[in-house]
Formats: sequence, structure tokens, C-alpha cells
Amino acid sequence: MIQLIMAIVIILLIIQNYILYKYKFNQMNSEISELKSSLNEKEEEIEKLEKLDPLTEVLNRNRINSEIQMEFARIKRSHHPMGIILLGIDNLKQINREFSHSVGDYFLKDFSHLVKTSIRQTDIMGRWWSDQFVILYPQTDRETLIKIAEKLKLTIKESRFKVIGNVTVSMGLTTSMDNDDDEIKIIERATAALKIAKESGKDSISVY
Repeated sequence: MIQLIMAIVIILLIIQNYILYKYKFNQMNSEISELKSSLNEKEEEIEKLEKLDPLTEVLNRNRINSEIQMEFARIKRSHHPMGIILLGIDNLKQINREFSHSVGDYFLKDFSHLVKTSIRQTDIMGRWWSDQFVILYPQTDRETLIKIAEKLKLTIKESRFKVIGNVTVSMGLTTSMDNDDDEIKIIERATAALKIAKESGKDSISVY
């Protein structure tokens, strides 16, 4: 009888230890899952910081420059043209002086969202300078790029932004050429075209 009771006690202790082990094991797995989830979130945050402009949440200059480099490498293989629009917001400094930098920052967020939602999913937008944005248009020829730019410029001009109202933009356009040695030549042409657009009275498009 005593042996039977001892056997039952031992069995109960084994069951208790198993249940306790199982509980701790599940708890440990849950903690590991939480740590993995937290780590993934941190990695995503780091990746976001590395590639996005923190204010406008479009690609930062380094990342958009990398995208242009990769697209240039592709067009050299495929011989399909690519288009670049370098877009400058007219009178951004004046907007900041008149309405404050905080209002200007809020406007830049809205402006970036407007432009980003107005372009195709295949197009890539990034912030180039404080008042300049670059848009990369894969497989886009000169004639198509001009039509796209005219439509985008009108969309921006007809949009009314909170506090500041309407704004205009100037655009420098260019497409890749067969004799381009690298993507720098394309960016230089877009920059020169934007300068001409600004000097011609703003609210205009210049094609190089």
C-alpha cells in the first residue's frame, strides 16, 4: 500500500514538473516571438531612416541617386529610354518667411503626398534639395515625359494647400541619350533645364 502511494506521488510530481516545464517553455517561446517581432520592427525603422527623407517620407537623395544609377544600368542593357523631372517649388523661402518654417514643413509633407499619389507606381520620387524633388520615369521617352510634366504641373497649380493656398513649380526635364557615359550627365541636364525654367519666370517647364 505504501509503495502504491509513493508511486502515485512520484507520478503526480512528474506530471507537475512536466506541466511546469511546458508552461515555462511556452512562456519562453512567447518571449522569443516578441523579441523577434520587436527586432523586425527596429530593422524596418532603421531601413526606413536609411532610405527615406524624414520630413516628406519620399526617398532621400542618396537612395534616389542609387535608383537612378540602377535604372541607368538597366537602360544600357535594354536600350529603353528613361526620363527625369527635376521639380523645384517656386518661392519656398518666401513661404517659410511669411508663414513660418513649421507651416512650410507641413506644406512639404502635403506637397510630397500630392506628387507621389499623382505619379505612376513604376515611377520613383525622391527629395533632392530642400525645395527640389526628382522623379525618375523608367521606359519613358521625351514626348511622353513632356505630357506627364505638363499634367503634373497643372495638378499642383490647381491644388490648394492648407494655410498657404496655391503654389507653382518649375520643372527641368531630360531623357537618357545613347552617348551618356553615366547617370551624372542626365542629372546635369535636368539641373540645367530647371535653372532655365526658374530664370524664365518660374511656373514653367524647360526641356534639355
